[in-house]
Amino acid sequence: MVRPLVRAGVSLALILGVLVCPRAARAWTDATVRSVSAHVTIAPDASAEVELVAQVRVDGGWLQSFELDGLDPDLELQPERASFRDTEGVLLEPRIDVEGEGRVVFGFRRRSAPRRGDYVATVVYRTSLAHRATEVREDGTVLVRWVLPGWRYGLDDVAITLDAPEGATPVRDEDDPAVEVTHGPSATGTRVVFHRVHLPRTREWVVTLALPAGRMDASLHVPSTTPRRARPAPPMDAPSTPIGVPLLALALAVIALAKSLVVARAERDARVPPSALVPLGVGARAGLIIVLATAAALLQEHIEIALVLLGIVAVCAIHRRAQPPRAPRLGSFRPTTTGDHTRARRALRASRLDLLDPTTVPGATILGVVIAAPLIAWSRGVLPVPLPVALVVAALATSVLLGGTRRSRPAPAHVELAHLLALATQVRADLEDDRRWSLRPVLHTDVRGEAQDARLRVVLAAMPKGLLRLDVVRAARADRGGWSSEAVLLVVTREGSPADRVLEERFPDARIASAPRRIARQLAIEPDLARTLAPVLEALATCPIEAAPAPRSVSTLAATA
Repeated sequence: MVRPLVRAGVSLALILGVLVCPRAARAWTDATVRSVSAHVTIAPDASAEVELVAQVRVDGGWLQSFELDGLDPDLELQPERASFRDTEGVLLEPRIDVEGEGRVVFGFRRRSAPRRGDYVATVVYRTSLAHRATEVREDGTVLVRWVLPGWRYGLDDVAITLDAPEGATPVRDEDDPAVEVTHGPSATGTRVVFHRVHLPRTREWVVTLALPAGRMDASLHVPSTTPRRARPAPPMDAPSTPIGVPLLALALAVIALAKSLVVARAERDARVPPSALVPLGVGARAGLIIVLATAAALLQEHIEIALVLLGIVAVCAIHRRAQPPRAPRLGSFRPTTTGDHTRARRALRASRLDLLDPTTVPGATILGVVIAAPLIAWSRGVLPVPLPVALVVAALATSVLLGGTRRSRPAPAHVELAHLLALATQVRADLEDDRRWSLRPVLHTDVRGEAQDARLRVVLAAMPKGLLRLDVVRAARADRGGWSSEAVLLVVTREGSPADRVLEERFPDARIASAPRRIARQLAIEPDLARTLAPVLEALATCPIEAAPAPRSVSTLAATA
């Protein structure tokens, strides 16, 4: 199993490089904002109209999306006045959406996307600064603030023009001497211009005006009683970011590959035929998953085709309910060792902590994350693809996770051994009061040493004539929900022997199978092993002894060794 995991790891590294960096990263070339100017018109009620103009440089390739973040949180976009044009004045036709609070995104189709060069992006929106960005001084003067958000790169030649009611005066920041301020009358009141040669990267710029109380609405002098407007929900069909589809393809590919490898190993341990919906080996399906996920990432411009390919990726990792286990290979029973017990407990713990099995607590948590992640990311405005696309991929991942669970196949021998060891521990007190029998855990291993079956052998002080085996086993059965198992008492006798005759008379409906000269009977353990075993031992006590018993100790509980 190590070699397939290593090969899968190498393949995942390759697919990661292809998905994250396809075609020399031309699809998400870097766009740098060189300069910004803002024109803010402030009304007496502190509502404002903001026109933001950004000088954008596309460094190469094509630009699929461009965003302006950190703007006023309650902005109302004026899409008919927004634009994106080149230096020659040619207008492009982007899709402009508000995604989350204060975030405006320009989305472009590849054919009409901006190429290398300089462009001008213009955004116009309305907002309210009342109470959120206003303050009333003791003399009644109203301070109105507006914030230019920080940018990833430093900006040159930045200007903020404020048109306000008559009598407005700028409030200078004595700690920032680099700001040049000019003000004078305008047609509608007073115009104040803040200018600076350079604005350092990631630094916000707050500008403030002081306005006479008589020029501003009286409502600004009392606390606001208007509840804050709820943030508008992001659009469900927002354009994809360049890394959106590749990221989803990578996530689905990782889930599909991991699920395929984990289920293949579990089916090998349980000795069941492969249950994959696609009748190919795990190696072939892993290669197909990698190829299809890579193709989906490269075809991100054709979202319908990409989703079809991702659907085939999911189909390659979907598993049905497993068939019954194969017939055991030639082998023999042997007593278990401390190492077997440790491995059994480890196998049981691993089956209960499987991250890709929704029937476990960690697996159910992962499934919940897969389902909820698209909705959470969409509500916060950070989903890199349209919400319907993300939900389709989440549904595909869910279909992969829901198959191939531990309930879809019989438990492997070491897991069953762990359950039998727990059962043996529960009957310790009964053994202390009854010295006629003891329990010895055994494993049936083939010629290669692989465990095929686990049992608790009931060791008697004397072997009745015709009794071949008296074991506690975990009987697996298929039902609507998959596979389940329960502890039963298995009694194997020689056909026609004294032990066979007394058991046939005592338990006429317990026969489950017969082989040449052998009869197998199965008894449900109700309510516990000691009470189930008592009538069996009572019936066998009337049988002659097979041979003089060899000296043995029946007072030791080997199951807890």
